[in-house]
Amino acid sequence: MANLDRVEFSGASWRVTIGILIFPVITLLVGERAAWAQLKDASASASYVTGTVGIGTTSPAVSLDLGANTDALALPRGTSAQRPSASNGMIRFNSDLGMLEIYFNSTWNILFPTGGAVAVTLGGTGTSSTFTQGSVVFAGASGVYSQDNANFLWDDSNHRLGIGTASPAVTLDLSTKTDALALPSGTTAQRPASPALGMTRYNSTIGGTEIYQGNNAMWAAPMSTSYKIDLTGQTGNIAATTLFTPTVNEFYTLCGALVVTTTGTTGSMQFAVKFTETNGIAMTFSLGLAVNINGLNVTNFCVPFFASAGNAVQYQVTGVTVAGSLQYSLHVRFMNMP
Repeated sequence: MANLDRVEFSGASWRVTIGILIFPVITLLVGERAAWAQLKDASASASYVTGTVGIGTTSPAVSLDLGANTDALALPRGTSAQRPSASNGMIRFNSDLGMLEIYFNSTWNILFPTGGAVAVTLGGTGTSSTFTQGSVVFAGASGVYSQDNANFLWDDSNHRLGIGTASPAVTLDLSTKTDALALPSGTTAQRPASPALGMTRYNSTIGGTEIYQGNNAMWAAPMSTSYKIDLTGQTGNIAATTLFTPTVNEFYTLCGALVVTTTGTTGSMQFAVKFTETNGIAMTFSLGLAVNINGLNVTNFCVPFFASAGNAVQYQVTGVTVAGSLQYSLHVRFMNMP
């Protein structure tokens, strides 16, 4: 029906509009009259207007406009074997399945499955189950929406997340888990550019956990043993010996014990820790450890200090003056101090 601007049926007659000319239906070819006669409805008009078809309206707004009709649209129906050569957007009723189906993504998909479970590919959840309050929904097998409240639940009233518990007691509750918490790991250079108090990470440069904390807001390790020496059978001075070289400015605590393992010895010695402050000044902490032995003697000590990056931390024993045969052991631990 090329070149027609408007074809209308109103009442008992048809008319065709081409440009500004209106022709009675008799000018149509017999085949065209027969085709349009099938659009006749006793209670409403039908029309074709420049590429749109209206049934129940003479001003169709879309390709097929059913206007104010209140009955139904009878879709093509047939078995799965009778499906046409399809293209995306085709809709039909599948009499084998008893359901509407739509063709997209190169396959026929059930439009509204029974049981209320709309497929995930159609924007549904893939399940007819309802989700309980607090469920953290995730994609399970075949993409079907799933929940596991005993192991993963959000308490919206208190703003708490439970992993391994359905009753989180704090913001993030892992209290029932027995494995571990994997912290972010990176070098000193990879620390956050704008850290906040309480941030915790594993520093792979220093080989330990660190927390951004303190009145001066700095990265510090939480009281963990970093370095250790155990020297036995010592008889005299110990020259300055490098124990480690800090890679960052850090607080440390040195704690240890000097154990005299011979009897009948009197005298004194000096144990010292040598390090460099952040202002570049070399420092030495010396402990005068008196040795006055009548049997075995143990002397315990602790020294806090702040060492700068790139400068060796050393220990030494000097000034050994004794009467008798001295033999001692030295046991020291250096710990990061927050």
